[in-house]
Amino acid sequence: MDDRLINEYIKNLAAEVQSLKMENILLKTRLGILANPAQPEEAQEEEQPQPEPQEDWDEQPEAPKLKPAELGSARNEDGNFSN
Repeated sequence: MDDRLINEYIKNLAAEVQSLKMENILLKTRLGILANPAQPEEAQEEEQPQPEPQEDWDEQPEAPKLKPAELGSARNEDGNFSN
């Protein structure tokens, strides 16, 4: 009986914490909206930066011409791991 009571208490407590977290997020959102002057939706869309066009991604990057040891890896000059 005590285990069941404790489990129900924890379950209800967790639900209350979740509810308070959601309320806190809502209140912070409202505060943020009130702190900033209201802008029409059209103006907000215009202020957002437009993504820059992507370069040609079909090209493969050039492979490094350094040996693995020169790149700072744990491999020796032969490309094998050193002991």
